[in-house]
Amino acid sequence: MDVYAGRDGSFSLYEDDGVTEDFRSGGASSTTSLVYTHAALRVTVGHPAGTYSGAPTARRYVVRIHGLAAPVGMRVNGGGGLPAYTGESAAVLNGSGQVWNATRKILTVVTPLITVGSGGGVAAIVEPSGATFPAPARQTVYEAEDALRSGVTIASQHAGYTGSGYVDYTNAAVDFVEWTVTVPTAGAYPLGIRYANGGTTDRPLRITVNDTVVAASLSFPPTGGWKTWRTVLLNATLPAGSAVRIRATSTGASGANLDSLSVG
Repeated sequence: MDVYAGRDGSFSLYEDDGVTEDFRSGGASSTTSLVYTHAALRVTVGHPAGTYSGAPTARRYVVRIHGLAAPVGMRVNGGGGLPAYTGESAAVLNGSGQVWNATRKILTVVTPLITVGSGGGVAAIVEPSGATFPAPARQTVYEAEDALRSGVTIASQHAGYTGSGYVDYTNAAVDFVEWTVTVPTAGAYPLGIRYANGGTTDRPLRITVNDTVVAASLSFPPTGGWKTWRTVLLNATLPAGSAVRIRATSTGASGANLDSLSVG
């Protein structure tokens, strides 16, 4: 939900299954109310009125408020202040959070996963917590689809990824994804590679940092389905700099689908 600050606003979101014409005869559709109250800097997201085949049973709402002069601490449904992160993907992967983009003047709130009701009512209230905007967590998430790539393809047919998609390894060897990351201080960092492996065998990858091997054959075991995502963790010593290269290369088996790399 993109909100442009400055005045109150509202919108009704209509949905149906997007495939059949059941909405014509059986009313198989839903309408969700979205309301922004500028004076309170409050966004109210309603539960859908109505439902349809295949409608989600739970949702995580991403609310982006554009045009603020400075960030404020936010909360969801009267809870405590949300933790801050450097990007939306990090907030999603950590369950919820808030992000301030100082260049674009966008304050983003990622809600926890909320069970969907079908009879209307309020699903989420996003509003100031009364606290200042906290310092962002150290963790930064880099999307695989934004990285340097060779051999792999970008895909989006399997749900559950962050960002705009994920990468699918094509060949059993040589294919790679290479992220360029910023490391403020040299030292040991936890690295997390989020992946899905719907096959029945392990799909290991070689991990290098600036061409130095840090894991010759990092295991990416089956996750139980291509829509089931897990994170493989490893620790690596990283040099300081704004152009540290972390590469994941296939080594004898087509790699798993990779969603993102988290550093920190």
